[in-house]
Amino acid sequence: LGLWLTHGLNLFLFAGILRKIGFSSPAIVAAVLTAGVSWTNIETLSWVTQWTSVLASTTFLLAFICLVAVLTSSGKYRTCMIGLYLGCIVASPLFHSRGILTGLALGATLLVCNDWEPVRRPPRVLAIGSAALAVALAAVIQVLVVSPSHSFQSLNWHELAGMASFSAYYYLLNPVFLFVPFIFKTVGWLPATVLGMIKVVILIWGYENSPRAARPLLFALLIYELGYCFILGYGRSHTGMAAACSSRYQYVALFCFAPFLGIAITRCIELFTRRGRIRLILSWVLFSVGTVVMVRGWRAPLESWSDGRGTAIRAALREGEPDALMAASGTSIGRARQLARIFNLH
Repeated sequence: LGLWLTHGLNLFLFAGILRKIGFSSPAIVAAVLTAGVSWTNIETLSWVTQWTSVLASTTFLLAFICLVAVLTSSGKYRTCMIGLYLGCIVASPLFHSRGILTGLALGATLLVCNDWEPVRRPPRVLAIGSAALAVALAAVIQVLVVSPSHSFQSLNWHELAGMASFSAYYYLLNPVFLFVPFIFKTVGWLPATVLGMIKVVILIWGYENSPRAARPLLFALLIYELGYCFILGYGRSHTGMAAACSSRYQYVALFCFAPFLGIAITRCIELFTRRGRIRLILSWVLFSVGTVVMVRGWRAPLESWSDGRGTAIRAALREGEPDALMAASGTSIGRARQLARIFNLH
């Protein structure tokens, strides 16, 4: 329940930010539906261990809200917002490894987007501080948490190439790949090229047709997703290229892509008809159909997920030999039964 409530909070914050920066109502609805209702989020929203990942997105959204408040306020309120902003940057990587991107993406946005409304020139000290704080946190986590349990090994060119390929596949294929299984059934350079071109066109078109005040957020989302590509490539390339399209990694891809898609959809509707009433009716009909399709799309993956992570595991706990290992975790069935009794698991 907490996971879904956090997801709901993220959608609420997301919609509020889009409204604040000038998105139209149809564009907001399209973006929220894309990020919030898609069945491709099945693993993130059905597995409690992914709660930390969702919380990392919460801190990013809160950090952006606080940053806008910093740039538009003064006095004690501004000082308070600076403290909350830096607090979100600190909290984000403590929830999840990709949380380091919060400070880096927003710091880069402050440096690059000099036309940020309503402030003409955002303070560079805050920009550099955001990025420096994120890097410092990453270094502390590396030294105190990662290094004691992992011995450092230099990477060879083959491993670096694998990481680069995984990152490229992730960026080019997601989030469109899982929506078109009837067209492309396997991960490869052909679907990556085709879907990547479609994604880049939507990103460029959405950015060019966005309100001026929205461009800092769109830029931050672009940087955030690119950074996530590198993190996944470094940490998950050993799992195989097909894993680049896992539903576990769709949350970021959907949130970062949704605003661009929302703008593109509304722009297409505007090009189709100039009459405001017809445009509004067409928008809501399209969104209603899209909602029904997305909600119905949960059925098959949810059944598959429930079987793999629920029914099959319970059957193994009831009928399996104590010394047999659980495929998902490597824990013996006997130990799993013991843990279930200790923690009153059902």
